[in-house]
Amino acid sequence: MDEAHVGTAPPSPSPSLPESTSQTPANRKGLRTKANIKIATLNVNGRSSTTLGHGETNKWTEIVNLVRTERIGILAVQETHLGATHVDGIENLFQKNILVLNSSDPTRPTSSAGVAFVLNRAITNIEDYTFTVIVPGRAIALTTKWHNDETLTMLNVYAPNHPNQHRAFWHAIRQEWRRLHMPRLDFMLGDFNLVEDALDRAPLRDDDEDAVAALRNLRTELNLRDTWRHAYPDTRMFTFRSSAANNHAASRLDRIYIAASQEKHAFEWASAVPSVPTDHAMVSVRFAPKLAPHIGAGRPTFPLHLLHDRKFMSIAVNAGKQLESLIAQNEDLRTEENNPQTLLLNYKTQI
Repeated sequence: MDEAHVGTAPPSPSPSLPESTSQTPANRKGLRTKANIKIATLNVNGRSSTTLGHGETNKWTEIVNLVRTERIGILAVQETHLGATHVDGIENLFQKNILVLNSSDPTRPTSSAGVAFVLNRAITNIEDYTFTVIVPGRAIALTTKWHNDETLTMLNVYAPNHPNQHRAFWHAIRQEWRRLHMPRLDFMLGDFNLVEDALDRAPLRDDDEDAVAALRNLRTELNLRDTWRHAYPDTRMFTFRSSAANNHAASRLDRIYIAASQEKHAFEWASAVPSVPTDHAMVSVRFAPKLAPHIGAGRPTFPLHLLHDRKFMSIAVNAGKQLESLIAQNEDLRTEENNPQTLLLNYKTQI
């Protein structure tokens, strides 16, 4: 689909607020959502890689494979470097698998910044969503329906590299969120290009105070927390390592913030090196909306090779005969504790 952006540069230290754009497709049937969803973020460091050949968008084959094999419902990507023709090409190639909602850098779309949501068509509702550009090429929002009338709203950000631009960037997002009367935010994820805790850098060091304060002010207003850090207060996990010579610095730049009201529904945190050639790790979490149906461990089974085990089959057959006898004996003596259902459960437990 076409890019959703307007031609204004990303915020500088004294930005004018960028005009936001929103796209809402017509509602259609065919809602396909699961009881839970895997949400992930990844800085892809450009649209192509020489290690994959010379294609203009060759990383996207790997991105699609990653989304499919990892069963990711929604992937937030940064540094997409996609122009309108690139987005159209990706849509033509992979339209059966994914939907790409991209916002490019207004001044250098093919060589700087760029953020996108990648929706897995097999898992995620791609028929009823609202896509809003908050800061072109730097911050986009997605609201999608999930299980009846429940919605999820997430903000994908790619913060500036320079600390002196952060205060203006986070302030611009706050202003736009208010101006557009955006819904309650459930997730904010992406490459933040700063850390809030010295523990998230190696060697240990604090980031620019003004930049960190600006991010925290936004988080406080949107009621978001660094849920992983709260769960693992003393653990070090890095998502980016410097490639500069003789520089062994590492940091946790890529994060997923979650609304306080949704934290208890998030689980299975992970950070791993993806198959996509990039210098960042992918961070993911699984989310089960509070109204989603409970899914148990599944039907118990035993290894099929036991069907050829004479000792096991002898035990199973004899126990089955005893079960049949017990059910016949108690046919007219049904109680809460003694009935065919409980007898069958006891037999299965014994097996």
